[in-house]
Amino acid sequence: MATVVGTVVAVANYSQANGPSLLHTVSGVENEVESCIVHVEWVSGTYAGADDANFSPATAIEASKRSGKSVTILQASYVASGDEDGAVLAAGACSVAANVVTCELLQEDFTERSNGAMSATWERPIAFSVSYRQNAEA
Repeated sequence: MATVVGTVVAVANYSQANGPSLLHTVSGVENEVESCIVHVEWVSGTYAGADDANFSPATAIEASKRSGKSVTILQASYVASGDEDGAVLAAGACSVAANVVTCELLQEDFTERSNGAMSATWERPIAFSVSYRQNAEA
């Protein structure tokens, strides 16, 4: 089976935790680090524990900010449970590669969600805190 792919439905609460970020030079370009909350639903596909789930928040963050700056995802972590057609759904540890966040989907008792079709009905998305860097000058 293939990894089930989530849809970012909202991006909010942008922050620089310690005030304006210190600049980091990456490949000769100065970057600043920020974070935000990203809300994700998996409305189609079949979840398979062996493959986990993923979502790609970079484009949604860029569109929401409207700054013209490209972002590179650094880290992500689960923040709040979602509601998939009446079932509480959470997320396990997240990994990031090439702007794609991958994680296990968890049931209410924090054991892995059963394999099977995802519901198209979500009452509330799962929330993640996402840290990213962006070009400070763009």
